[in-house]
Amino acid sequence: MLCRIVLILGTKRCVFGFTVMRQYATLGDAIYDVCQAWCKSHGYSDPFCRNGEWWAFPPSGVIPIQIKSVLDDGSEQVVKIGSLELTLFPDGTVSSAPSKRYSRIRNALMPYE
Repeated sequence: MLCRIVLILGTKRCVFGFTVMRQYATLGDAIYDVCQAWCKSHGYSDPFCRNGEWWAFPPSGVIPIQIKSVLDDGSEQVVKIGSLELTLFPDGTVSSAPSKRYSRIRNALMPYE
């Protein structure tokens, strides 16, 4: 989720954008939500999981395709499940290392953490 903060200082207007890390109760909830969000933003519909693989119907398509076959750079999201932070991809792939994009943002916003 991308958030924007607008600060007005005198006559100057500053806009800051940052990514908010979503908190989930279970890994399954996180995978489902990340997959749904990716499908919505890319025009895919009716995502479903079959044999551990996520599939969805492409825009104007009638045959579902595997989501992992059409992923692009930057499609990952950092999520939090309890105290665990994971990088999660829309196809359900999980990495324990935070994404480079998130690390840069986090370091810029919270350098003393």
